[in-house]
Amino acid sequence: MITFEDVTKRYRDGTVAVDDLSMEVPTGAITVFVGPSGCGKTTSLRMINRMIDATSGRITLDGQDVREIDPATLRRGIGYVIQQAGLFPHRKIVDNVATVPYLLGWNKKKARARAMELLELVGLDPGLAGRYPFQLSGGQQQRVGVARALAADPPVLLMDEPFSAVDRSCGPASRTSCCGCSRSCARRSCSSPTTSTRRSSSATRWPSCASAGGWPRWPARPRCSPSPPTTSSASSSAATAASGGCRSSRPRRCG
Repeated sequence: MITFEDVTKRYRDGTVAVDDLSMEVPTGAITVFVGPSGCGKTTSLRMINRMIDATSGRITLDGQDVREIDPATLRRGIGYVIQQAGLFPHRKIVDNVATVPYLLGWNKKKARARAMELLELVGLDPGLAGRYPFQLSGGQQQRVGVARALAADPPVLLMDEPFSAVDRSCGPASRTSCCGCSRSCARRSCSSPTTSTRRSSSATRWPSCASAGGWPRWPARPRCSPSPPTTSSASSSAATAASGGCRSSRPRRCG
């Protein structure tokens, strides 16, 4: 479980990116932050793995304050998909995916076998494994980023708009495949920000809310269809908010 307790991030120039955020991401749930650009979605995500440190408040991972964990150790135990993929340009695709297994001491054969398995999972041709990032499209690079985050089977997965460059015809299938892998491990928690209420509603059922003015203290319930989600949309869980799209309340299931 990931817990935010009165978390605030204030920069030196006085800008408040996140203001008094308190929420929980249950173990095994997929939580999506939805809101307009600049409302603190990515900042909230990056404070979990300490790419950014909170100014005040406390973030815990299974009850342990993340500030008490060595940053490198913390990050190796958290899968992270960053915006724009962020692949290593000098490494082949198979070695990009195997990055964390290598750091954890896996032998090359095992790490590459895992990488090939995940490339298939995210819908990429195994023949791309020997190519370099510049030889792939933006959508293909994003899929590689997702595969890399899953490589060491982490208990926590952070995904920063991981499907923004994936075309509509492939996006739902990719989300379903990746989230299906996540569901196979009940202990995994996943958080992902997006500006799209359509993507959020197709991915999840648990809401939490952000607006341009900052995060409210409690998540909010999004507007949603009373009909149950389809097979492809039942794969994640949500924390949502877009301006005017929800009302403040404690989190509850939609539908």
